[in-house]
Amino acid sequence: MGILTTATCAVLLCAASAVHGSSEDSVVDEHALAVARQAKLLCHSTDEYIKTLKFLRQAKELILTETTSRLVAEKVARGCDGASERFSRVLVLLKTVGLSDRKALALALDFSSQSPEIQRNFTEIFTRAFLGEFFDYDYQRAATLAYELSRDYHGDPVQVREDFIELVRYCKDGKTLDLPSSVCAELTIKLARLSQFFPSGVRQEFYKLYKALREKREFSLNVKSALEVSYSVLKNGPTAPDNFFAAFTYATRKDGLDVNNRQALSFALRMADRSYSGTKVPLVMPSSEGKNAPSLP
Repeated sequence: MGILTTATCAVLLCAASAVHGSSEDSVVDEHALAVARQAKLLCHSTDEYIKTLKFLRQAKELILTETTSRLVAEKVARGCDGASERFSRVLVLLKTVGLSDRKALALALDFSSQSPEIQRNFTEIFTRAFLGEFFDYDYQRAATLAYELSRDYHGDPVQVREDFIELVRYCKDGKTLDLPSSVCAELTIKLARLSQFFPSGVRQEFYKLYKALREKREFSLNVKSALEVSYSVLKNGPTAPDNFFAAFTYATRKDGLDVNNRQALSFALRMADRSYSGTKVPLVMPSSEGKNAPSLP
């Protein structure tokens, strides 16, 4: 999370040169690599402390004693570069929606030590879910969802955020699905949880699968069935869509299984279900079930 200086960049270039050198000079400079790795962990802790203390002294959202403000600033400073901004963003957001000082401080401190993208996931997803742009959830449901797709999420935070936002828009858009908010919430949250298992995110795979199920004559499924089949395939991981389509095609061929479309669909779903060799489908459910998200006082 530290800021890379010109000197640091030079070290990184040296390290890269050492790794990708010519065949005549293939010796890796281990010291340069170690310095480059260390540079990513260097922090401007005093600057973060000063910015946090100044913010707390001026904040109208809460009233803290000078002693408490200094203790909070020290904790924030442990989050390395950018911690103060992450802390203040989350704190202001939670105080705006009415959370108590104690709980808002606790969550803001938590996110101050996370990456900028994880903090951004929380604020963007919470804001959209709570303020009505997407779902108009109550505070607790919005906080639980935002926490799951940020602090509790194990994949790429940028990928899941973009998947979630774009899938909600697709679901609610009158030119695409145009479904009620409650249906879109259930669908997009389930799909977003799968994002970490797809190298480029889940939404493009969903679009392709859903469109085929709706528009291709051999499928011609209604909206409800197409959504259910799409999720049933995608929950089995990134090879499942290809297995599904290949199985359906083979099942309908004369030199294949030579069955009708309904039977072929059933066979294709079974093959998709076998796309993952683990004992369970690769689906990470929220580990906290909302316990980590702060509740209203």
